[in-house]
Amino acid sequence: MLKNGLKIILLDCLTGLLIGLLISAYQLAIFYTYKFSYNLISNKTNISLSTYFSGVLLFAIIQYLSLVFCKNIDGSGIPYIEKSFKENKKIDYKKGLLLTLVNSIGTTFSGFTFGSEGPSVSLSARLGTFINSILKKRDNDREKLASGIGFGCAFLSPISGLVYSLEEFEQKVNLKLLVRGLFMTFSAYLVCYFLNKNYLISISDFKMLSFEHLYLIFPIIIFSVLIGLLFEYLLLFFRYIFKKFSKNIFVKYRTFFFFLIVSLMTYFYFDLMYSGNNLIKNLQNYSLSSLILILFLRLILTSFLGSTGASGGLVLPIFTLGGIIGAIITKLLNLYFGFPLTYLPIISLISLFSLFSYITKSPLTAFTLFTFTLFKFSNQYLNIITLLPFALILFYLPSYFLNELKLNNLYQKMATI
Repeated sequence: MLKNGLKIILLDCLTGLLIGLLISAYQLAIFYTYKFSYNLISNKTNISLSTYFSGVLLFAIIQYLSLVFCKNIDGSGIPYIEKSFKENKKIDYKKGLLLTLVNSIGTTFSGFTFGSEGPSVSLSARLGTFINSILKKRDNDREKLASGIGFGCAFLSPISGLVYSLEEFEQKVNLKLLVRGLFMTFSAYLVCYFLNKNYLISISDFKMLSFEHLYLIFPIIIFSVLIGLLFEYLLLFFRYIFKKFSKNIFVKYRTFFFFLIVSLMTYFYFDLMYSGNNLIKNLQNYSLSSLILILFLRLILTSFLGSTGASGGLVLPIFTLGGIIGAIITKLLNLYFGFPLTYLPIISLISLFSLFSYITKSPLTAFTLFTFTLFKFSNQYLNIITLLPFALILFYLPSYFLNELKLNNLYQKMATI
């Protein structure tokens, strides 16, 4: 029994190392693809623009053919992964691994308002399935843990990945599972620590809130729930429309239309496109009216693009929407009550995790990511400790009531359409 246990742990460590290598390489590829695309657009020379638009056309063709060849790479791939776990079906790795990787790079290059965290989950799940196929033994726990570890590697937050795996895939927690998860997490993060320094959350310079400002929890909850409901409704509505009219020639070839629209928007408004990191860094530079306009523009665009089948994650775009909500709240308080704008970054940070928590119904993942971010970028430890209990309440309350109403998270809803 001990020998068998050690064998499982060694295999989990190997799985973790391979996930760390895969996701580090993928995240670096996404980062340099973004930099290359951004430079092509911002230079605005004939050669750079020709290269950009030629690349967009090439990736549009690849995306269209990929979806014909392998439908399970639709979007981030997470709805497919969750559905496979729920129905106990084998995850496709033969076609899915490479196509997810290539098409996610393609949407990043083109300027889609997607993130790289969703494909990281999908790639890791498929890698876990690949390892199981080599061993010729199905191990659902390894595949589910691998999925979450991929999420943690994307954010360079190891414990968040383990929590995400347990929370998102509704695993029954026991000591054996935790031990396996910790070994896999440690192995994966050991690789990521040396290979990938690109932290996906770009709010790193913030002034901590004090106890007297914690009343801000209430407007953040209200705005997050309202925007979250609208985002979910639009995303599922567009997804339903595209499925209902799937034989319509526009819907059938919509990939090319959306790549064209995105490339034109990226050309004219490149600071507002991509995953949103550049936008989040500069929230203080936008007026209140501009922020409201950008919020609804990105809300509609992301929900629309998230229904097209194009490869990419929704978590970073959700973070961007949440960050903008926080900036709007801060600017409103400043306009009417003289609230200091120096608190805008921390309120945006709280708000982005709040919106993520509500939409994905993953409050503990949001809390661990939030905690990791605070301790990584701030040494105001007393204020952090004071803030954390209120943050946990903020992230947990909406999810609790929605669970009581038996409402599924966004990925579960998407998997049914």
